[in-house]
Amino acid sequence: MYPVIWPVFGGCLFLHETRHRTVRFELGIGRAWLQRHRRDEGVFLAKKLYVGNIPFSATEDELRDLFSAHGELESVNVITDRETGRPRGFAFVEFAEDSGASAAQQALDGQDMGGRALRVNEANERQPRGGGGGGGGGGGGRGRY
Repeated sequence: MYPVIWPVFGGCLFLHETRHRTVRFELGIGRAWLQRHRRDEGVFLAKKLYVGNIPFSATEDELRDLFSAHGELESVNVITDRETGRPRGFAFVEFAEDSGASAAQQALDGQDMGGRALRVNEANERQPRGGGGGGGGGGGGRGRY
């Protein structure tokens, strides 16, 4: 039996029956939680593709037109520089189904767009990053008198 998932504020409620017919509820927070249960529990999520080497003039609408020919899209996100607001030359495209993403990856990887060969790969989950570095130790003192 496939699990049932209900979206709730800040995450989703995950319901499934165990082997002994007891019902288990879990509250998962976000996509990372769902990814953890994807293989083991039969949960299938949308597939996100990394699209690199796009022209700096490319817009979300142009990418949406290009990728929507291969399946239903959930989202298109062109990454921009925080300080200047200019595109950084890559984007993420999320498909509603794995089959559309796979078809787009095969068809569009290496295809020319605005004089540049697109790089289309499955996106990796962002790895947790460590916090900022700690302050340096204090200098050595002379000790007490």
